[in-house]
Parts: sequence; C-alpha cells; structure tokens
Amino acid sequence: MDSLQALVLGIAQGLTEFLPISSSAHLILIPWLLGWKDPGLTFDVALHLGTLVAVLGYFWRDWLDLLGGLVRNGQQAQRFLATLKLNSSGSWWSPPYPGPSSAPWRRARWRVGSGPRPSSPR
Repeated sequence: MDSLQALVLGIAQGLTEFLPISSSAHLILIPWLLGWKDPGLTFDVALHLGTLVAVLGYFWRDWLDLLGGLVRNGQQAQRFLATLKLNSSGSWWSPPYPGPSSAPWRRARWRVGSGPRPSSPR
C-alpha cells in the first residue's frame, strides 16, 4: 500500500465514522472499486484505533464530566449501564459475518445490515 492509498482510506474513515453508515464497509469497497489490493485487517484496526484516539482527545473534558456524573448520580449511572447492555445485545440480532475471503460486496452488505437499529421511544 502506498501513501496515497493510505491517505484516501484515512479520509474515507474520518468522513464516514460519524455518519450512520459503516465506515468499515468503505474500507472494503473503496479498494475494491479502485482496483487496489485489500489493505488487510491490521490497517483497518489501525484506522479505527486512530479514530478512537482522536475522539478521546477531542472530547476529553466531556468524558471527564460524564464519568464524574456517573459517580455523583446513581440514576445517571443506571442509564449508562443500561445503554451499554442494550448496545452489546445488538450483536445477537446480527447475521453471521461472511468472512474475509468472501466477496467485498458481500462483506459490505453484511456491515450495512448489522448496523445500528432504531430505538423505540420511552
């Protein structure tokens, strides 16, 4: 992989990470559409780790406020824990991952289908 490919995939990751679409699917489809070699799982993980570090760095004050609120407010802590449990249970409804050796369109379709589900109102 050359620097231009890494730059294009990094920009795609940054632009699509916060949209309600799969940024991981873009990391599969862009190389496939442009005829590039698949950069592999290590590169994907590195991009996602970079996104995590950027988000934690940008929102560090908000994270501290959130954690402080969890310590001071029991009801807020219960809501936070309930949200974690609900988000982790989403994997039960997802179809099985087709595997890295299958076609890029199939892996991208799986990621779109296993994305966030709308929540019901209270």
